Amino acid sequence: MGLIREISRNRSLYTLALPGLLFLLIFAYTPMFGHLIAFKKFNAIQGFWKSEWVGFKNFEFFFSTGEWLKVTWNTVLLNGLFIVFGLGLAVVMAILLNEIRIVLMKRIAQTVIFMPYFISWMVVSLMVYSLLNTKDGLLNRTLTSLGLDSVSWYNSPEYWPTILSLVYVWKMSGYFSIIFLAAIIRQKST
Repeated sequence: MGLIREISRNRSLYTLALPGLLFLLIFAYTPMFGHLIAFKKFNAIQGFWKSEWVGFKNFEFFFSTGEWLKVTWNTVLLNGLFIVFGLGLAVVMAILLNEIRIVLMKRIAQTVIFMPYFISWMVVSLMVYSLLNTKDGLLNRTLTSLGLDSVSWYNSPEYWPTILSLVYVWKMSGYFSIIFLAAIIRQKST
């Protein structure tokens, strides 16, 4: 009875909270059902609910192969590279932005470094493809025009930690630098 009284007394506040709660439910909690796919022999034709339940068999298969250590190591390595280089460059850029005294230059610099954040990952992947494509990618055309052999970037796993780190740093460090710049400005004002 107390809950109903509370809701009726503060009806306008709960009505204001409703869109946020619906957003949270739809985009944060509903996708969690997707984790059930790990316990199913998923078939796209049968769909999510009619696919056969296999329990831990998928995990047994994954851990029975020797690849799980490699997959885990790659995940830890890439995330470590993203954190170190992405946040490191963001802190440096925030400090440098803080040192710019001409307001117009500061705003232009912030805009330029923040723009890659607004490019979708799909567009970024197409940009990387046009840069690294074996046949007519910009880098391979440049290499062949210099008389060097083209590189098969997509078939060479040793290049990908560097490529992925560079792409992530280019896309995300501007966003993080603005956050760090806000923290620097806030700290200076107190």
